[in-house]
Amino acid sequence: MSHSYNQSMKIDVDPKGGRLLISCPIWANDLVRALPSCRWQSGTKRWAAPIIKQNIVALRELMKMGGVATSPGALAALDEYDRQIVAMGTRGKKNSGFPAWYKFKDGSVPRKHQWPALHQGYGLRAFGLWMDMQTGKSFTAITLATAHHMEGDIDAVLVFSKRTLRRNWIEQFNDHCPIPTSIYLPVTEKERQFRAWMDSDNRYKVMVVGWESLSQGRMCELVDAFLDRFRVAIIGDEITYICGEKSTRAKLVVGYGRRSRYNYALAGRPDAMEGPINLFMPYEFLDPNIIGIGDPIAYRNRYAVMGGYQRPIGRSGKTVPTKIIGYQNLEELARLIAPYTYQVMKTELDMPPKPKPKKYVVEITPYQRKIYDTIKKEGVLRLAGSTDEEHVMRNVLETGLRLHQVTGGYAVKPREVRRRGTDGEEKVKIVYDPVELITPEDNPKMQEVCAILEEMGKRKQVLLWAVYMPEILALIKLVRGMGWRVAELHGGIKDHLRQPQVNEFRRGGFDIVIGNASTGGMGFSMPEAGVNMFYNNTFKAIDREQAEDRNYGDGTKEIGVWMDIIANRTFDVTTMKALEQKQDVSAFVRERIKQAIALLDGEEL
Repeated sequence: MSHSYNQSMKIDVDPKGGRLLISCPIWANDLVRALPSCRWQSGTKRWAAPIIKQNIVALRELMKMGGVATSPGALAALDEYDRQIVAMGTRGKKNSGFPAWYKFKDGSVPRKHQWPALHQGYGLRAFGLWMDMQTGKSFTAITLATAHHMEGDIDAVLVFSKRTLRRNWIEQFNDHCPIPTSIYLPVTEKERQFRAWMDSDNRYKVMVVGWESLSQGRMCELVDAFLDRFRVAIIGDEITYICGEKSTRAKLVVGYGRRSRYNYALAGRPDAMEGPINLFMPYEFLDPNIIGIGDPIAYRNRYAVMGGYQRPIGRSGKTVPTKIIGYQNLEELARLIAPYTYQVMKTELDMPPKPKPKKYVVEITPYQRKIYDTIKKEGVLRLAGSTDEEHVMRNVLETGLRLHQVTGGYAVKPREVRRRGTDGEEKVKIVYDPVELITPEDNPKMQEVCAILEEMGKRKQVLLWAVYMPEILALIKLVRGMGWRVAELHGGIKDHLRQPQVNEFRRGGFDIVIGNASTGGMGFSMPEAGVNMFYNNTFKAIDREQAEDRNYGDGTKEIGVWMDIIANRTFDVTTMKALEQKQDVSAFVRERIKQAIALLDGEEL
């Protein structure tokens, strides 16, 4: 290839690094604009293209054309990129599968579907485990990281997890790691203790940090210190927590991924990401060269079809679409991520099918119905004449939430609380106090729960899920009054007390677990439960599925009974229909926005 600078298109390297600078005549602008990620620099009259995977592929094709001059610096940058990709891809290892020398704890062996994940992921520095709930993604990630530690590649593991589930990882390492570990759950107020732990014995160190804690600067300082001190493998549990590219948490974790030696992203399944667009940040954390497109805007432009409302930009009169109306190039995306991804669904395993829940339908009392109709009427009045879809959606969901509370026997009453801030100014905060509409003894849904438990006796252990704290506390008091031994899994129970209660339930020390799906429906395994009962449901399909899977997973031989307590002709029915279709209530309502008022009425069952 000729490198004369008298030719039409010139490719040089930015002296600050990280980008190639391209100048070309007007007729060639469309060729450059077609690069997956590039931006026009009006000051220098050149295109700037980040040195990333998909740009490199496209640029190499451009360089084959006649009339393209590539500077020695740009060629050197491309060669250096190639060397880094080879080094980062496998950490210099030839992937011949998971090592035969590895001794699993207590002589156990991986299940049939876990072996392919271990073989595929062992030689990779970045690996996504999209393994359905209860199929062993934690075991797989721990085993891969521990094998690298035993080889001397890493000193420690950094786990990011939902804050309330951090202690579960202590259990997971105790159950699956064949060598001694030193596990630490950092607290920002105890930095001296943290430093002492880092300086302590040379055992395999594991630090578990809550995703939510990354919004606090002090926790980030501890993570930085840990990464500076040790060669680390990072495990991102429920990686959906970093799907939003604008969040501080996501940007931090992507940065941490650059500094680690191995990265593992764990999620139940890709569709939990709510669309291909949300795959960008998890794969940026794993390795930006997997997709290799550089920034979220370029990614969206390549894989999404935009439409809907046109938002004006600047004073030019130009507009840009703001809504994703479809997707494109998904075969290309699947091909890029496939080598770094392992997926298994429970439907692929040899398991009994999930049982069809039995519906127990009750009629709310006349007093509840009167309040229900009043709230519904207020909601309908707010909807009158509105053609704004977002306005209708917000009002339907807000009204539906209040109606949902009424069917459970409770409502909330707003009140203003005035507090003086640190700046001396008085601020007003709205506090919502729970109001009992009807006593538990007269509450049709609670009495149905009591009747079912009474008829069942204590022949089977039970999981009982509710949504709102007043309901949960009332159910706990009611069921304890019947002589049942009750374990609690809800926001009022401190993190360190949850797993011990689950362990005691599994040993038979409790008859029933009462909690909410957002707290107890994730991360806890309770296969001994023969009954899974839903007093009511949240509006999210993932909460329902997580709660269902507490007693349903790989190795399940006998499926128990699942039950739903539903108030007839109420928003309970709408919620149930959405969840039966594996949809969030918001998505279900949006698809039926023209029938919004009918959805508030529910249907007769």
